[in-house]
Amino acid sequence: MFYPKNVQIPTKLEIAKYVLLPITVAEVSYFEYADATGDIPDYDGYLILEGYIKQHQRGTALTFFLLDKTSDKPELVGGVHIRPGTHRLEPSGKYQAIVDFWVTRSKLADNLDKQILEALITWFKQAWAFDQVFFEPEMGYHRTRQMKLFTEAGLEHKFGYKHGSHPIYG
Repeated sequence: MFYPKNVQIPTKLEIAKYVLLPITVAEVSYFEYADATGDIPDYDGYLILEGYIKQHQRGTALTFFLLDKTSDKPELVGGVHIRPGTHRLEPSGKYQAIVDFWVTRSKLADNLDKQILEALITWFKQAWAFDQVFFEPEMGYHRTRQMKLFTEAGLEHKFGYKHGSHPIYG
């Protein structure tokens, strides 16, 4: 477990008309609809969702779906994945997290990605017990955009993974 065992994991974040909730089997139908519309970033398919659900249940990584709560049927508009940091990161914290997130293409014009990042930074500072939180830009169509958002939010480019292919900000 990469999160302190005696500390409750936050389970909900309200962001304007959106709510961030832990992934469950129920949300997979929302994902299927959004994917069918071509609105989801380059995703690895439905099998990865099953893995994310199992990881979340075991506490080895955490996945949340962002839903628009004003729609008649909750609409999936994004997601957040939180996984353990590694020994390659700055060694000053026992409980480290690497966070990546995405929003649907249709919400980029509304700058939902910027709202999410700002809310996540505050949420991790106020509600989580991580010693350090790092952000990694999502692969796909908005990677460069996220790298710019991270810099604008005051996050510094720290390093990349083993081969420098995945920049990390914190």
